[in-house]
Amino acid sequence: MTLGAALCVSGVLAQTMPVQPMPRPDSKNKSQKLESHLAELVRVFAEQGPDAAIDRAQSTGLDVVDGNVRVVVTADADADPWTVQNDLVALGASVERQYETLTEALLPISALDPLAQLPEVTWVRPPIGVTYPN
Repeated sequence: MTLGAALCVSGVLAQTMPVQPMPRPDSKNKSQKLESHLAELVRVFAEQGPDAAIDRAQSTGLDVVDGNVRVVVTADADADPWTVQNDLVALGASVERQYETLTEALLPISALDPLAQLPEVTWVRPPIGVTYPN
């Protein structure tokens, strides 16, 4: 995948530049399906509750809107994109964009763990942000 394609999912268009693909985590282990900041939110949510999880998300720079965290979900290449979108909506997410196996959504923090349990989900991460120099 090119950086341009990845940024298209997060709503940012940029020049296309090749990037090295990230190694795939073991998709059967739900804790390995969540990027580390998101996995930390699951832990904080379970131990300290939703307010502490939202505070942690904001303090680590994650995009939080009305108590929901913005994520990009990578589905298995064989998964039906509509199934993934329907699963996200069933978890309380608001789907914003979809491109091939990538879906960007605003998701309740409480739904991160159930999302990671879905067999068609292989990876969940925050959107890629780009900062341009002045």
